[in-house]
Amino acid sequence: MTKKVSNRSPSSGSTELFTEEMEKLLMLYQDGSFADAGELAAIITEKYPENPFSCRVRGAILQQNGRYSECLPIAFKCADLAPFDEEAPTNLGTALQAIGSSGEARASYGRARGLK
Repeated sequence: MTKKVSNRSPSSGSTELFTEEMEKLLMLYQDGSFADAGELAAIITEKYPENPFSCRVRGAILQQNGRYSECLPIAFKCADLAPFDEEAPTNLGTALQAIGSSGEARASYGRARGLK
């Protein structure tokens, strides 16, 4: 996961801390430390609910663990937060397909193809 971190960050003077948290999250994810990355993603998503990157990482980790029903609300939120990111509707489609919503999954995959 090497996407650019969104600037949907805190508006206060805590931007440096936010950047450090995001860099640590990316490092944990890329190193395969998924449990730690999942915990940090949950914390960051709670602190900065409008940040699509932490939301995407959190959803990806839940999907990797087969926790699709938990992933769904996060995947929907991520798709709303990042409407021009083709990865968001793809991840949403994967979660929808896993819980048996194949029609909705196809529609989500179609949105992703339209963004490429």
